[in-house]
Amino acid sequence: MVTTNRSCNNIPRSALRDGATGVTYLDIRIGDDGWADSVRVSRSSGRADLDRAALACARGWYFREGPVWQQARIEWWVRRVMPG
Repeated sequence: MVTTNRSCNNIPRSALRDGATGVTYLDIRIGDDGWADSVRVSRSSGRADLDRAALACARGWYFREGPVWQQARIEWWVRRVMPG
């Protein structure tokens, strides 16, 4: 299994509001066509909204080469947005 270095920018509004941080670990099965075929959380960030966003993001990843199974570590560092 190989660890991929990718990022996600689909930060949930609830996480933005709360200034949430966390790390979601994913297991990703790559299909014959190179797209993420199966994605599952292997270790939760502790927040369901961040985990769901990580899953949604990784489902859209394309892999040109590599093993069938890969892992991803997605770090969430969100700056709290204060209403003005």
